[in-house]
Amino acid sequence: MVENGTILVLENVKVVQAGTFSNFSGSPTKWDRHGGKRYFTLEFDEALGRSLAADGWNVKFREPYREGDTVKAQLKVNFGWNPEYPSLDPEIIMIKGGYPYICVEETVGELDHESIETADVELRARIWDDNGVPSVTAYCRQMYVTVAESKLDKKWRNVRAQLSSQAADEVPFDA
Repeated sequence: MVENGTILVLENVKVVQAGTFSNFSGSPTKWDRHGGKRYFTLEFDEALGRSLAADGWNVKFREPYREGDTVKAQLKVNFGWNPEYPSLDPEIIMIKGGYPYICVEETVGELDHESIETADVELRARIWDDNGVPSVTAYCRQMYVTVAESKLDKKWRNVRAQLSSQAADEVPFDA
């Protein structure tokens, strides 16, 4: 059984963005009417899923939708910022057009509107009691997420880089 605080690193995994599988912004949903719960769902192959489930991680398995598809394993990952415990805040880096962008509490919701290609994630296990049965919740410690580039983003990548460097040189207030 995985222990409280255990670190798990998953590389090159898919972030499921359809429907209610991800809510980076913490917006109100049918199941969280007041909002505030931030989470995303990772998807990976069945073998890795079975191994993690055997260790106690709360992995769900999705049967194939179409003939020829394979069983997919999914793991819900929670995250959030808490001023009382800043050492537990996640570090989320979005890679777009080859450039890194640090996502903070106010900007991470942008990932709800991006087409995510892949992610490398470091998770922390949190053990809790589910009616007498120990259960493991995954919390994001660190994530590097690569988002897809549009044709125009690729074409104008150099211009965007120049704009970014100009913006970094400008001070938005009087020194």
